[in-house]
Amino acid sequence: MKTHTPPVVGEKPPKVGFFARLNGKVSCLYYEGRDPKENVYALWIEGEGLGGLRCFPCVLDEAGDYLVYEPVRTPETARENAMLVQRWPLFLNQETKEEFAIRTLEKDVFNQIWQKYRNDKIKREYEKAGLEAPADLNTVPITQENEAPAEDEQAEAQEG
Repeated sequence: MKTHTPPVVGEKPPKVGFFARLNGKVSCLYYEGRDPKENVYALWIEGEGLGGLRCFPCVLDEAGDYLVYEPVRTPETARENAMLVQRWPLFLNQETKEEFAIRTLEKDVFNQIWQKYRNDKIKREYEKAGLEAPADLNTVPITQENEAPAEDEQAEAQEG
C-alpha cells in the first residue's frame, strides 16, 4: 500500500547519525498548512527514504470533512489511508503549495494535533454507532504505538 506522495516543501531534514538510525530514529520534518480560500487544513511529515524525499500525509481536513492516517492495519483503515494518499495531491503539491500558509512544527506539537484528529474520528465513529465515547478519550497518551506514521513507514520504505 502506498503511504506517501511527492514532497510538498522539499526541504531536506537534518541528518541523523548512523547509530541513531540503527536505533530506529529517522530524519524528518513536520508540517501543517492551511488554505484559507478553500478552507483546507493539512498535516504531514516529509522525510528521506530510498528514492529520495517523500511526503507522508497525516490529516486532510476539507471544511470539517477530514481523512486521518491510521497506523492500525485493518481493511477499513487501509481503504481510508489509500483515499487520503489519493486525494492529497488534489489539494497540496509543489504547484499549489503557494496557496497554503505552511509552517514547520515540533514533533510533540505535530503529534498533539494528529492525536486530536484521531480522537475526534473515534468519537464520530461512536456517535455513528449510537454509543457514547469514553470520557477519557482526549487523554490518550502518545506512545510509540500511536505516534505519527513516518518512522514506521520510512523504515518499511528503507527495507523494501
